[in-house]
Amino acid sequence: MKTITWQDIIRMLNSDVYLYELGRKWGNDFLTSEQRATMIRKYQNELLDLQTDLADYTNLPLPDSATLIGIFMARCVIAELVEQEPVANDEILLVSYNSEPDQFDAHWTVMIYDPIADEETIGVAELSYAEVFGMRVAIDDDADFLDGLAALFNELTKMGLYDWERNAMIYKQTATQQAVEVAMANFMEQSHQIALFLDEYVTTHPDDRQLPDEIALFWPLTTGIMVPLDESDPNSPLVSTMKQDPKLLAKFKLRFGQAFRKFKGK
Repeated sequence: MKTITWQDIIRMLNSDVYLYELGRKWGNDFLTSEQRATMIRKYQNELLDLQTDLADYTNLPLPDSATLIGIFMARCVIAELVEQEPVANDEILLVSYNSEPDQFDAHWTVMIYDPIADEETIGVAELSYAEVFGMRVAIDDDADFLDGLAALFNELTKMGLYDWERNAMIYKQTATQQAVEVAMANFMEQSHQIALFLDEYVTTHPDDRQLPDEIALFWPLTTGIMVPLDESDPNSPLVSTMKQDPKLLAKFKLRFGQAFRKFKGK
């Protein structure tokens, strides 16, 4: 696998020609119109200054707005990288081209490759710039190098352009994921306890004639609210949302609250 360092990439992009071409590919081929509009709103003054600099100090043609945005973003990424103290490691940023587009209509995939374990993992966007700067890059030999580099830069900035933006987004995403994991753990624990309680209640109350109907009513609390995996498919299998119906849970607590608390306290 042929790799290149970030130092080599940055030296190459010191050429206005290569930086211009990278910006053209990134801005036109990888950014959506909504993303470009957002960049213009956020960085209008900076983009105008860059346009003036390109006109005054280079012989390159005046770029279209998408190219200008791509050049601006590339310069920002480079500036962020060179300020970092690289975190050295053996992992590689692997940029691969696929002739057939994936489900998102993308031809490029960017992965973290561990050459020791020979494994590829996702999560490039969550890497810090210091981690990125310490990794080598491998771009598919069978595709255009600058296309691959644009795909890599695009993936790196999904969490934000500047390091502080990326760190804030990564922190928020991590906190959200942790909250989801806690909610799932709480659901699993409570639904399991309700299932055990109902099983025991049936065993200890064999003469309760209303119990079968009540078990049928409250049993969905043990599975959570079920929804179709694919709402557009009438034959789609049902999957759990990992959430309990709050009204049904309130009824359960009203009917079995004291007995359930004693059961959990055993």
